Amino acid sequence: MQVDGQRSETVTGNSISVLQAEEQRTVSADRKVQILGSDHLHVATSAHTRAGQSVLVEAGQEIHLKAGALVGLEAGAALTLNAGGQHIVISAAGIYCSSPIQLGGVPIPGTPAMPAMPNPVEPLIALAPGPQIEALMAAARGAKPICPVCEKMRGTPA
Repeated sequence: MQVDGQRSETVTGNSISVLQAEEQRTVSADRKVQILGSDHLHVATSAHTRAGQSVLVEAGQEIHLKAGALVGLEAGAALTLNAGGQHIVISAAGIYCSSPIQLGGVPIPGTPAMPAMPNPVEPLIALAPGPQIEALMAAARGAKPICPVCEKMRGTPA
Protein backbone atom coordinates (compact mmCIF):
# COMPACT_ATOMS: atom_id res chain seq x y z
CA MET A 1 0.00 0.00 0.00
CA GLN A 2 1.29 3.47 -0.83
CA VAL A 3 -0.32 6.59 0.60
CA ASP A 4 0.64 9.94 -0.91
CA GLY A 5 0.06 12.62 1.70
CA GLN A 6 -1.35 11.92 5.14
CA ARG A 7 -3.02 8.80 6.48
CA SER A 8 -5.19 8.85 9.58
CA GLU A 9 -6.74 5.85 11.29
CA THR A 10 -9.21 5.78 14.19
CA VAL A 11 -10.26 2.52 15.83
CA THR A 12 -13.05 2.89 18.39
CA GLY A 13 -12.51 -0.59 19.88
CA ASN A 14 -9.53 -2.87 20.39
CA SER A 15 -6.97 -3.32 17.61
CA ILE A 16 -5.34 -6.75 17.42
CA SER A 17 -2.72 -7.73 14.84
CA VAL A 18 -1.07 -11.11 14.40
CA LEU A 19 1.96 -11.15 12.15
CA GLN A 20 3.23 -14.63 11.28
CA ALA A 21 6.70 -13.42 10.21
CA GLU A 22 9.18 -10.56 10.69
CA GLU A 23 8.16 -6.90 10.79
CA GLN A 24 10.41 -4.11 9.55
CA ARG A 25 9.51 -0.44 9.69
CA THR A 26 11.41 2.69 8.68
CA VAL A 27 10.32 6.13 9.88
CA SER A 28 12.08 8.92 7.97
CA ALA A 29 11.39 11.61 10.60
CA ASP A 30 10.57 11.69 14.33
CA ARG A 31 8.33 9.03 15.90
CA LYS A 32 6.04 10.11 18.71
CA VAL A 33 3.86 7.69 20.68
CA GLN A 34 1.53 8.62 23.54
CA ILE A 35 0.06 5.84 25.67
CA LEU A 36 -2.63 6.95 28.10
CA GLY A 37 -2.35 3.71 30.11
CA SER A 38 0.46 1.25 30.77
CA ASP A 39 2.87 -0.13 28.17
CA HIS A 40 3.80 -3.82 28.33
CA LEU A 41 6.51 -5.32 26.13
CA HIS A 42 7.51 -8.99 26.29
CA VAL A 43 10.48 -10.08 24.13
CA ALA A 44 11.18 -13.82 23.95
CA THR A 45 14.97 -13.57 23.53
CA SER A 46 16.92 -10.27 23.38
CA ALA A 47 15.99 -6.59 23.10
CA HIS A 48 18.49 -4.23 21.47
CA THR A 49 18.35 -0.42 21.40
CA ARG A 50 20.89 1.91 19.82
CA ALA A 51 20.67 5.70 19.84
CA GLY A 52 22.99 7.98 17.87
CA GLN A 53 23.28 10.51 20.71
CA SER A 54 21.32 9.97 23.93
CA VAL A 55 18.94 7.59 25.68
CA LEU A 56 17.01 9.60 28.24
CA VAL A 57 14.58 7.90 30.63
CA GLU A 58 12.53 9.58 33.35
CA ALA A 59 10.13 7.89 35.74
CA GLY A 60 7.82 9.54 38.26
CA GLN A 61 8.67 7.08 41.05
CA GLU A 62 11.05 4.24 40.21
CA ILE A 63 13.36 2.67 37.64
CA HIS A 64 14.25 -0.93 38.47
CA LEU A 65 16.84 -2.92 36.51
CA LYS A 66 17.28 -6.63 37.23
CA ALA A 67 19.39 -9.28 35.52
CA GLY A 68 19.81 -12.97 36.23
CA ALA A 69 23.60 -12.73 36.16
CA LEU A 70 25.10 -9.33 35.30
CA VAL A 71 24.25 -5.64 35.06
CA GLY A 72 27.03 -3.73 33.34
CA LEU A 73 27.24 0.05 33.20
CA GLU A 74 29.92 1.48 30.95
CA ALA A 75 30.74 5.11 30.26
CA GLY A 76 33.55 6.69 28.24
CA ALA A 77 34.12 9.60 30.65
CA ALA A 78 32.27 9.26 33.96
CA LEU A 79 29.54 7.44 35.83
CA THR A 80 27.52 9.40 38.38
CA LEU A 81 25.06 8.10 40.97
CA ASN A 82 22.82 10.71 42.63
CA ALA A 83 20.45 9.83 45.48
CA GLY A 84 19.15 11.50 48.62
CA GLY A 85 21.21 14.63 48.09
CA GLN A 86 24.46 12.62 47.90
CA HIS A 87 26.50 11.46 44.92
CA ILE A 88 29.24 9.09 43.81
CA VAL A 89 31.30 9.90 40.71
CA ILE A 90 33.52 7.34 39.02
CA SER A 91 35.85 8.75 36.37
CA ALA A 92 39.40 8.37 35.07
CA ALA A 93 40.48 10.77 37.83
CA GLY A 94 39.19 8.46 40.59
CA ILE A 95 36.15 7.64 42.68
CA TYR A 96 34.61 10.57 44.52
CA CYS A 97 31.83 10.59 47.13
CA SER A 98 30.00 13.58 48.56
CA SER A 99 30.17 11.99 52.04
CA PRO A 100 32.27 9.27 53.71
CA ILE A 101 31.34 5.72 52.71
CA GLN A 102 29.60 3.78 55.48
CA LEU A 103 29.92 0.00 55.47
CA GLY A 104 26.84 -2.16 56.08
CA GLY A 105 23.22 -1.38 55.41
CA VAL A 106 20.71 -3.50 53.54
CA PRO A 107 19.60 -3.37 49.92
CA ILE A 108 16.27 -1.73 49.19
CA PRO A 109 14.21 -4.01 46.93
CA GLY A 110 12.69 -2.48 43.83
CA THR A 111 9.52 -3.36 42.00
CA PRO A 112 10.08 -6.27 39.61
CA ALA A 113 9.07 -6.02 35.97
CA MET A 114 5.84 -7.87 35.19
CA PRO A 115 4.91 -7.26 31.53
CA ALA A 116 1.39 -8.44 30.73
CA MET A 117 1.09 -10.85 27.84
CA PRO A 118 -1.38 -10.06 25.06
CA ASN A 119 -4.72 -11.83 25.20
CA PRO A 120 -4.85 -14.87 22.93
CA VAL A 121 -6.21 -14.09 19.51
CA GLU A 122 -9.56 -15.72 18.79
CA PRO A 123 -9.31 -18.35 16.04
CA LEU A 124 -10.80 -17.39 12.72
CA ILE A 125 -14.07 -19.07 11.81
CA ALA A 126 -14.06 -20.71 8.38
CA LEU A 127 -17.15 -19.65 6.48
CA ALA A 128 -18.85 -22.01 4.04
CA PRO A 129 -18.72 -20.76 0.44
CA GLY A 130 -21.93 -19.29 -0.95
CA PRO A 131 -23.81 -20.64 -3.99
CA GLN A 132 -21.97 -18.31 -6.40
CA ILE A 133 -18.59 -19.60 -5.24
CA GLU A 134 -19.85 -23.19 -5.45
CA ALA A 135 -20.96 -22.59 -9.09
CA LEU A 136 -17.61 -21.02 -9.99
CA MET A 137 -15.67 -23.86 -8.35
CA ALA A 138 -17.79 -26.50 -10.16
CA ALA A 139 -17.27 -24.73 -13.50
CA ALA A 140 -13.52 -24.51 -12.87
CA ARG A 141 -13.39 -28.26 -12.23
CA GLY A 142 -15.34 -28.97 -15.45
CA ALA A 143 -14.22 -29.02 -19.07
CA LYS A 144 -15.55 -25.49 -19.65
CA PRO A 145 -14.37 -23.26 -16.78
CA ILE A 146 -17.13 -20.67 -17.18
CA CYS A 147 -20.37 -20.95 -15.23
CA PRO A 148 -23.79 -20.29 -16.85
CA VAL A 149 -24.13 -16.96 -15.04
CA CYS A 150 -20.82 -15.75 -16.49
CA GLU A 151 -21.85 -16.90 -19.98
CA LYS A 152 -25.13 -15.00 -19.63
CA MET A 153 -23.24 -11.84 -18.63
CA ARG A 154 -20.92 -12.23 -21.66
CA GLY A 155 -23.95 -12.71 -23.94
CA THR A 156 -22.88 -16.17 -25.15
CA PRO A 157 -24.75 -19.44 -24.55
CA ALA A 158 -23.41 -21.73 -21.81
